[in-house]
Amino acid sequence: MPGTETMAYVLSTKDYRDTSLLASFFTMEYGNIKAIIKGGRDAKYRYGSTLEPFSLNRITVYKRKRGDLHMVTAVELVDRFNALRTDLSKLGWASYLTELLNQLTDSEQHADVFHLMADALHFMSRHQGEAKVVVIFEVKLLRALGLTPALQYCIHCRQKEAAQWFFAVHSGGIVCENCKSKEESVRLISHEGVRFLQTCMRSTIQEAWMTAIEDGDLSSAKQIMRQFCEHHLSYKPKSLDFLNKIGVLA
Repeated sequence: MPGTETMAYVLSTKDYRDTSLLASFFTMEYGNIKAIIKGGRDAKYRYGSTLEPFSLNRITVYKRKRGDLHMVTAVELVDRFNALRTDLSKLGWASYLTELLNQLTDSEQHADVFHLMADALHFMSRHQGEAKVVVIFEVKLLRALGLTPALQYCIHCRQKEAAQWFFAVHSGGIVCENCKSKEESVRLISHEGVRFLQTCMRSTIQEAWMTAIEDGDLSSAKQIMRQFCEHHLSYKPKSLDFLNKIGVLA
């Protein structure tokens, strides 16, 4: 079977045997794939790419008919996103997005998610306030993957108006004061926080980023979405430990 050229974000790499690498890519055509890159430890010299996480590359992949471990024979660096690598906060958040993709996606094609990653990385490269971009990304990613948080009404009684809203991470939606006792644990979220998350779902990254929201409301929404994402992950992203160490994790 001939190789196929596709655009791909590097999700992770690790040594494989003597000189090769085992890499995970998020591709335009095939979603999340794992592939062996022969001689990949010298990738910069053999392929012209250092295969760093979240770098965008044009790869040639040979997909095997059986199994899920494929072969990559050519890698060409398209965008390293240098602006994200010279700022520790941006580096940490870009790495977090990469870990989310690696854990939450599979080998199904998700062109919308591929474009979402591109939009988020380019936007973070050009603007400050990267943590706000991340919560927008989280909401839009979960929606694209069928894990949309329920934000239109109480998930128990269906009422659309409440004096206070709470978010139930395990159930994946907002609950009112009367129904919060039905949940094992909930977290208070302001009306402004709920509206912001709703805006994230239906708007572009730029439109949502320009939406005015008080710092306290944004901080609460960010923490809730981070917990909701972690609920769907198999392990806590290492990038969050890094962000905590450099003091930017709210």
